[in-house]
Amino acid sequence: MPDEVGSLEASALKRKERLAALREAKIKKKSEGDKKLPTPTFRSYKPADESLKELALPEADVEEITDKVKEELENEDKGVVMESLDFTNLAPKKTGLGPETRYCSQVGKIGKANTKSHR
Repeated sequence: MPDEVGSLEASALKRKERLAALREAKIKKKSEGDKKLPTPTFRSYKPADESLKELALPEADVEEITDKVKEELENEDKGVVMESLDFTNLAPKKTGLGPETRYCSQVGKIGKANTKSHR
């Protein structure tokens, strides 16, 4: 019995030391994480400060769409020509019937059998 008490105290002491080391590591990691702050990225905001202007993203290139619109308007009267049409995808699918309607006849038969057996 005395050996067990000594080993229990030793294991408790080891556990305390491990927990203390984990706490210290956690505090150290937390303090290191506070030093690094993420840099902001300005997408639509144009900062007035010179040091922040470097972090702003360049403006996106705007494409000219007038040519594309003209082509679409010219092709509008031609219509869309389809080579083949799969009718299976066009047909509406049957809605799934609930369990009440699926098993209604079976439940009725079971109910009748139960009433007959209780008579």
